[in-house]
Amino acid sequence: MRADAEALRAELEAAGGSVNAGTIVPEALAVRGVGDPSVLDVVASGRASPQDEASQAVAEAVVGAVLRARGEDGHSVVVDLAAAPGGKACAIAERLPGRSMIVAADIAQQRLRWVTDAIARLDLTNVVVLCSDGSRLGLRDGVADAVLVDAPCSGLGVLRRRPESRWRIEQGDLGAMAERQRALLVEGARVLRHGGTLVYSVCTLSDEETLDIDSWLAREHGELEAIRIVDAPWRDHGRGSLLLPTDAGTDGMYVLALQKSTAIPAGTLG
Repeated sequence: MRADAEALRAELEAAGGSVNAGTIVPEALAVRGVGDPSVLDVVASGRASPQDEASQAVAEAVVGAVLRARGEDGHSVVVDLAAAPGGKACAIAERLPGRSMIVAADIAQQRLRWVTDAIARLDLTNVVVLCSDGSRLGLRDGVADAVLVDAPCSGLGVLRRRPESRWRIEQGDLGAMAERQRALLVEGARVLRHGGTLVYSVCTLSDEETLDIDSWLAREHGELEAIRIVDAPWRDHGRGSLLLPTDAGTDGMYVLALQKSTAIPAGTLG
């Protein structure tokens, strides 16, 4: 909204950074050698935001789904069920600046302060912050054109950046994570309108949080039909797609997109 990639690239290189074009997201820049990015003027002024490119790709996928359904000027509502610290919600808001509203929900008030800080830094007017359990949002049925369930997960996809995290994960944690992910998906499906798109993403590689979640959705939620929203270097993984750290030099990420059936349930008037 405030700068283009080429201008930012020149400014970052002048500051001593090594800058290359991203590999999977248009206009993404891979920047090295600048230290703490939060102190850069381009970030502090809201002209750029630091975010792993795999996460940027998830936000782009949500935006693409909305634009296909509503067009550039159509009114849209996007709900991010677990928004903090706000990177994806704000990236979506920046790409849908017109007649859109992004509901950034999170259960933790403290973490939502990061979201409100990001909104202020970027001067966004189309983001509403909601402190709420993502499995019980309090929103009406079918309110959203798109829902992002960027779920809490074991984080195995970020081991290249945080290798010490491997020692914090136990096998029993995966079952608890998957239970929480299923609860978020059920609520996401409820607030999604018929014909809308639900995007499930996790920065992990475990079967319990990817393939098993996919199988559960196929078995229990036939109203949600899987669709493809990302291309190579993403690889097929069940009905979803997987990006390994070695594929594009990003975090590992799994994404599964589902479109809610447009059929009106039996017994429903309208």
